[in-house]
Amino acid sequence: MKKARQKYLEGFIPKNIIECLNELEKKVEQGLFTAWSFANNDYQVSCFWADEFKPSEIKSADGLRPSIHPTFDLASLTKPIFINLYLRYLLKNDFASLIHEPIKNLIKLEQCDIGNKDFYYFFNDPKNLHFTLDSFLSHMSGAKNWHWMGSCLWLQKATSHHNNANVYYSTLDNKDPLFHENVLGNLNKKAINDLNEQNFSSMIYSDINYYILARIIEMIDDENETWEKRLFFLNNYLDTEFSHASINSSYLKNCVPYYPYISSYNSELVSHQFKSFHFGSVHDSNANILSALGEKSNIVSGHAGLFGNISDLAKAVTALSRSQYIVRNNSAKEKRRFIAGLDTPETKTTTAGIKNWPIQFGDVFGHLGYTGTSFWFYNQLNKKVSDDYHILLTNRTSERKKMGVLKCPRILIVSEIKNNSTQYFQFMNKDISLIPFSEVHDLCQELSGYSHRIWDTGVLRSYPDMASIRKSIAHKLWDV
Repeated sequence: MKKARQKYLEGFIPKNIIECLNELEKKVEQGLFTAWSFANNDYQVSCFWADEFKPSEIKSADGLRPSIHPTFDLASLTKPIFINLYLRYLLKNDFASLIHEPIKNLIKLEQCDIGNKDFYYFFNDPKNLHFTLDSFLSHMSGAKNWHWMGSCLWLQKATSHHNNANVYYSTLDNKDPLFHENVLGNLNKKAINDLNEQNFSSMIYSDINYYILARIIEMIDDENETWEKRLFFLNNYLDTEFSHASINSSYLKNCVPYYPYISSYNSELVSHQFKSFHFGSVHDSNANILSALGEKSNIVSGHAGLFGNISDLAKAVTALSRSQYIVRNNSAKEKRRFIAGLDTPETKTTTAGIKNWPIQFGDVFGHLGYTGTSFWFYNQLNKKVSDDYHILLTNRTSERKKMGVLKCPRILIVSEIKNNSTQYFQFMNKDISLIPFSEVHDLCQELSGYSHRIWDTGVLRSYPDMASIRKSIAHKLWDV
């Protein structure tokens, strides 16, 4: 950031926040990402090109209020923020004990539709009573790390004699009344087949675990019978505005741009069928495949697809931190990477940015996301509540053809938590100015139409390494 800008901002923002801002803007100039947000328990700060985000009015208990900070694709933060946190609310004070119960004891046959009955019978098999919620939350189920979900559209009418990997499959008819059940059945059979008994209790980070957890939630949740209601419940409980590609994809059109991709694995039938579907802007092939099936299909996977802004994340992370305190006080101390579904730092070089490693590493929990998202919080057992956390959101999987269009400024938003105040700044060439929200709103509305000219959606870029910037920002945002 230019010195004149820094001097101007020193009258409004603390030194450590300006240092974070400077470092992130340098990464923008280097092309690592184009938009970012960060937060700790004192500040929430965002910066983006004015054409990247369109603020909108959102409903709240006290009427309409502006959606201030930009919305990001949260990638794998979907796992802890949506699925894990929802399970904690669903199971309430029994979460710490019930996640170690056989799944057989939790699921209900009357909660199973046709597609989920495969899972019901699988978990009721006497050979499978060792599977618990924590097996999947903490990636100890033996599931392979990934598979392509596009095959859910195949009729799966393979004969027993062919060995050709490129065998021709016909696809399911999306006008069939049982289309949803057939797709779900295909997905579930594939997920069950990916559970390798020999790898059970070995830590294998797997998206499949969180697809399965979404199905388990459907079999135990008799409070909210649809994913739309579950997301509404979570948002209402936290006072947030999270959205999900498979639930309310129309909300994603105003989010910070990502490169949305959907792999067809050379299946012309599947590729052709997806062209007839609208799919969201998720930087995850499987999340896009499920989104492409439409909101009526409502097939949600818990591995990716959640969108939210930095304010949403701060509320969710605080809720997770307070819940984790209860979990740790009611569980035996475990030496493994994931504890109740939350990641832990493995080495001194962790991107969590821990300064006093020998003392504090065992009390830090968080998660990373592929799109350049992350959060970590400090959770001391001798303190009932610890609000020390830091969050970083970026769109590192996106690429602009050029840095900006004519008259396209960068917008900086700084929210101070203690005073419940937000200030807005505009960067234009060498100039910086403090502007009202109404001007931010008008600028973004005016310039959002230019975005198709400057976003390169024709090339899937190699993702930039985020380790050093994550660690550096963390060091500036907390003293853990």
